[in-house]
Amino acid sequence: MIRKRQTHEMSMNQKVCDLVEGKYSILYAKPVTANTLAITAAVPEFPPISDLDANITIEEVKSAIKALKNNKSPGADGLLPEVFKAAQENCSIYPDCGKTKVRHVLVRELLYADDAAFAAHSEAELQLLCASFDSACQEFGLQISLKKTVVLAQPATLCPAVSISNTSLSVVDKFTYLRSTVSNTNNLDVELDMRIGKASSMFGKLSKRVWHNKNLSSVCTTRVLSTLLYASESWTTYRRHEHRLNAFHFRCLHSILGVCWNDHVPNSFILEKTGSSDLYTIIRQRHLRWAGHIQRMDDARLPKLLLYGELANAPRKQGRPRLRFKDVIKRDLKYFSINLDS
Repeated sequence: MIRKRQTHEMSMNQKVCDLVEGKYSILYAKPVTANTLAITAAVPEFPPISDLDANITIEEVKSAIKALKNNKSPGADGLLPEVFKAAQENCSIYPDCGKTKVRHVLVRELLYADDAAFAAHSEAELQLLCASFDSACQEFGLQISLKKTVVLAQPATLCPAVSISNTSLSVVDKFTYLRSTVSNTNNLDVELDMRIGKASSMFGKLSKRVWHNKNLSSVCTTRVLSTLLYASESWTTYRRHEHRLNAFHFRCLHSILGVCWNDHVPNSFILEKTGSSDLYTIIRQRHLRWAGHIQRMDDARLPKLLLYGELANAPRKQGRPRLRFKDVIKRDLKYFSINLDS
């Protein structure tokens, strides 16, 4: 029976592979009718960055030497990367310029698989991007799903009118992109409602078969917490957000242990009994793990540019400014008694 089932699955997989191969072979065999000149003309042109034509500075040389990887073959000069690093660290051959190198980066689109997100500063710019993208898709025989295409504006008072192929796009106050909910108020309240709801549903589905089984105590971490804290590495959390998450975490632990609030059991005993940590510590660990990953990235990677960069011509308003991700990282470092200058 097992062998017949495996043979049936292999035949089905072969049929699927043959179907996909036949479909794409016909697609690639068609002659290219796209007008590349028209596509190039439709794409908006931005002024060139004159800083790229400037002479190489000493700071750029230092950054290039620092980015060299060890244990690599030497170049045409026969010198290993370790030689350049040792010369920079042990010799004072690079004077201190006392200047800061500024790099201007324009982020217009975020692409992931078949999903695309465009960013613009005005309604006219967004309309131009959408029209250019629609024109390019038509040239290559692609079709945009207008039902799944929406517009989100910040601040929430704006209501831009953007259309694609004479079809007006809906303006929403939130939408889900890569399983994360983005809102026009730029806070985590909507995302936390979604995360807690999904984690609560997952906890309820496993209550009968798992939570009463003492040999499956690790399922809470692998299933419930992974659902609750999905993409939490990049969250900019306020105290109220962390309080909500921690309260839900302890409700789950109380339910697993069969402890009620009137039993007057301290939270420290609950954590010790389950071998878990509070959500404050778990979220901070995730923040620092993601920050360390960004720190090790190449300087040209978009996440690193966004973390260390600032918006051009966007001064922060008077009063208490909104919390930034870099502010959260500083707070987490201070919580773990890690020197900020190290």
